[in-house]
Amino acid sequence: MKNTSLLTYTAAHLLEDFACGYMLYAMYAEGEITAATSAGLFMLYNLLAFATQHIFGVISDKIRSNGRLFAVFGIIATATGLCIGSENTDLTVCLVGLGNALFHVGGGTDALCEGRGMTRAGIFVSSGALGIALGCKFGEKLLFPKAYYIVMLIFMAVAVWTFCKGERKEIEIPEPSEKEKNTVGAKTILSSSLPALLVLLFAVLIRSYAGEVAVRPESDSTLLLLLIAAASFAGKFAGGILADLLGARRVGTASLLLCVPLYYLGAESNLFFLAATFFFNIAMPITLVSAARKLPRHEGFVFGLTTLALFIGYFVNALKPIETSTATILVPLLALIAAAAVFVTTNDVRVPPEK
Repeated sequence: MKNTSLLTYTAAHLLEDFACGYMLYAMYAEGEITAATSAGLFMLYNLLAFATQHIFGVISDKIRSNGRLFAVFGIIATATGLCIGSENTDLTVCLVGLGNALFHVGGGTDALCEGRGMTRAGIFVSSGALGIALGCKFGEKLLFPKAYYIVMLIFMAVAVWTFCKGERKEIEIPEPSEKEKNTVGAKTILSSSLPALLVLLFAVLIRSYAGEVAVRPESDSTLLLLLIAAASFAGKFAGGILADLLGARRVGTASLLLCVPLYYLGAESNLFFLAATFFFNIAMPITLVSAARKLPRHEGFVFGLTTLALFIGYFVNALKPIETSTATILVPLLALIAAAAVFVTTNDVRVPPEK
């Protein structure tokens, strides 16, 4: 049943983000909003989708609700936004933004609480990158009537309600095995919960900012944009699995250290940039689960804090973009700082695959 729930949530995540990306770009492609207006609406969407999740997370933690309730309401809100469409662009953006936030809190907290390790969280978060990239491209080209996507969202809401019935539990913190107990890797260097949580959130923030300002080869190729989304998907998907198999500290730290030369070289090479994107995203489920473990029984709130940190990174770049020459040096440095943050806040306790 757990695997069915995870598969359903992961598919729903792809469709939810797809629908949001589609609607935002479709309104512009239809000529209902100008380029200047679209910039403001995109900012509003990101604010609602990423910077409100901690509020919904607090409510989720307070009532200890099964995540499917929030997820289903989120999908329905997004479907309603698609129904309204360009008739009221402000209301549409508010609905799809808040719907996205609700869905992520529901699916994200269930992914965190239903598994012992980081695998489930990595698989769940991975599909969003593909969803938003495909949705933006489909919306830009106005591929297929939006009624198709509304029907798919309603179908997915029913699927989530039917198959995602896991009880809301407190996130489990795996204990080291007898063999691991005496190793340095099984111990967290920064053991105090609140400072460790703040360091992890800072790591998420600088990862978000670095991802926004990273210098990529100049190209308008749709294939390259989709390959970048695929690399992000693959990194997140692999990150949780590798962390459980090999240890979160070594996987998260090593992947971010590999980004230091790759991002520098990636400014001139598509291949190196894609490799940097893959390794950069490996750390995503590691920081998410590690942060949630620092504040048990507040998983929804912590999940929302990580997305708030993502929004701050995006907002800082939108507020004050930096020169390419500066970004070429700054991004590898930020990856190095993020690697240090992961190293001091996580451990290498391995989690056997769930049967």
